[in-house]
Amino acid sequence: MDQIRADKSQNRDKQLDDGMYLLFVPQFVVDEFDEEMTHLKIYFYNESAFAYQVQYQCNQKSERLFDLPCEVLPQATFYIHDISFEAAASNPEFVLRFVRQDDARLDWEGRIVLKAKKFQSLVHQVRHENKPSFHIQIFDYIKPREQQEVILHHNIQVGSLDPVKNPSHFDFRNALKKSKYEVDLHIEKLVKDFRHLSPSLILEIQLKECRNALDLAIATHQHALVLIHGVGNGKLKNEIHQLLKQTKNVKRYVYDFDSRYGYGATEVFF
Repeated sequence: MDQIRADKSQNRDKQLDDGMYLLFVPQFVVDEFDEEMTHLKIYFYNESAFAYQVQYQCNQKSERLFDLPCEVLPQATFYIHDISFEAAASNPEFVLRFVRQDDARLDWEGRIVLKAKKFQSLVHQVRHENKPSFHIQIFDYIKPREQQEVILHHNIQVGSLDPVKNPSHFDFRNALKKSKYEVDLHIEKLVKDFRHLSPSLILEIQLKECRNALDLAIATHQHALVLIHGVGNGKLKNEIHQLLKQTKNVKRYVYDFDSRYGYGATEVFF
């Protein structure tokens, strides 16, 4: 599907409950006997007093149909793109991330799949109730995320670079040169060509890099380390937090909003 330039947000009267919506407006071709739905126009419908920075993707199976970063103003309707009837009826997935402009600590991310059965039901409603559109609520309001600070007490060793454990193989000076205060675990920072890799292999590579960073930080007596895992679906973050709970010498870790990384990093203290 060709990318279509989005219209500017336009203010309008309040019609729905507070929140953010995906609005679908069916488009028809009419002949002398019947009308046929050919495609739908998709909009953000912001029924709130806040502006948002948005990352939007529309996928079908493994194909990305459309993606767009944009700003959605308060009490505004924002046109995103058109989608064919066939694509809309084939379980399209909408991947969304919203960050409130006045407070970046307030964010929402998730996926919405428009199931074929649900879509047919909504189309039936539009046709038989003579409605111009149908909508799906994304969220009503955004709650701030709670800070996670975990203090650990354990004696499990994951690392292999402990100079006491491997005195004859440990080069402290060389390790010190390689040590970093922060490590970016985004796969594009670790592997040049990653598009052919499966999600499970990508996660394995990221966790291996995380283990190496922890080993190095512990071996060189670092006080702290920032692990940049990004936001995404939370899988990498959760795996890292589980690893930290199993790693000796990690005293505590903090996952909270940071102006440098948003909610995309965890700080580890040794």
